[in-house]
Formats: sequence, C-alpha cells, structure tokens
Amino acid sequence: MRTGRTFGGNAIRYIYRKTGEKQEEGSNTGSKNRENSVSFVHLRGCQYPLFGLHKPIAVLNTILKPDLHVIDGICGDPTFEEGGNPVVANRILIGTDPVMLDSYAATLLGCDPVRIDYLRYAIEYGLGKMFDGGISVRELQTENRPKTPPSGQGNLVRRLAKYVDEQSACSACYAALIFSLHHLAGAPAHGVPIKIGQGFRGKKCTGFGVGNCTAGCDHHVPGCPPTATEIVKALER
Repeated sequence: MRTGRTFGGNAIRYIYRKTGEKQEEGSNTGSKNRENSVSFVHLRGCQYPLFGLHKPIAVLNTILKPDLHVIDGICGDPTFEEGGNPVVANRILIGTDPVMLDSYAATLLGCDPVRIDYLRYAIEYGLGKMFDGGISVRELQTENRPKTPPSGQGNLVRRLAKYVDEQSACSACYAALIFSLHHLAGAPAHGVPIKIGQGFRGKKCTGFGVGNCTAGCDHHVPGCPPTATEIVKALER
C-alpha cells in the first residue's frame, strides 16, 4: 500500500501560505495575495514556474496516487508555511480521498475550498470530491482530546488571546477560534471576549461562545469542535 500526505507534505500543518504572486481567479485574498491550502505541495520539487503551481500540482497527482493520505495537524500556522506563528491543534487527519481531506482541512483554517485553485483542478481531473456539510467526519478518542497548552504558543496566539475568554478548552477548538480571529484581523466586532471551553458547560452566559460547551451563551457556534470557517461566518453575522 502506498501512503501519501494528501497533495502536499511540506505544508501539511493546517497551513495556508500567502504568496506575493498576482491574484488568480477564485482567490479570496488581497489583490497581491492568494491562498494555498494545507498540503498540496508534496511534489513541489517538480515545479513548472511558467504555469504557476496550482495546475501542475494537480496534474502530478493524476500520476502518483497513494492509497492512504495523512495530514499532520498537530501544530499549524495560518501565516507562514514553515511555522512562524504556531497554533497547537493536536489533530491528525486520515482518509483515502485527497481532495476531500484537503478541502476539509481548509475549512479548519477558515479558508473557502472552492476558492483554492488546485482543488478545483483536482476535481476537474477526477482526483476526488470536495468536502461539504453533508459529509460526516469520524473523530476518534474524543474523550481524550488534549486541552489548550498553557505555554509554547506563538506570538499570534498570545496577541489574539486577549479576545478570548478560555476555560479548559480543547486544543482543536481553541485553534479553530484563533484561526478565525486571524482571518477577521483580530478583535470581534462586538468587542467582548469570546467564550470557549468546558468550563462554560451547563452555564448561562452573556455574549458569544464557540463550541457545544458554550450552548448557554446568548449566541454560540455549535460543534465539537466547529471549523474555523463556521466560526468566521457566525462572527461576520
């Protein structure tokens, strides 16, 4: 059996990279940036600069087709591919459909998979199916989900933590909130710290919460954990 790191490898820490290349159609970043999702760069040693990266990467994956794909999401970074601002998430994704796996991981970062060029090419070439809300994700050992580590977080986490009221949050849920706040450029619109964590379970709280544990808040994003994309959409509303 052949194993692979979905379409990438060096970028499989739930990372997307903002490059200085000209914006391509479908990108949802600024006019000089574009988004690459987590892990479609495993074969980037075989680059074709004339055509950019997105289409050649998809084409290469029509030739090399591993049977099992693994994404290491233990520690991710929403700003830089090589980990300048680590966010501990403690997640590993495993699947047989690389498109579904990469597109799901993109939602964990708060990215819109439909706007990622190589994923659209991958679907065009029949490499897999895009993740959507109707597809169930089986999570193992949820009872042993690690808590948010008290130390070892990067500058990004420390900067955004002032917008978070955290009480015994699991690292996957906390990371999703950090990724979403990064996409929103920091402070939530209502200006009140966002509640997150098992410490709020069963309590009535004012304000906004993230995750099933904060169901007692005035408003909350359901999920255990919710994706960063879901949190971003809720905060934007």
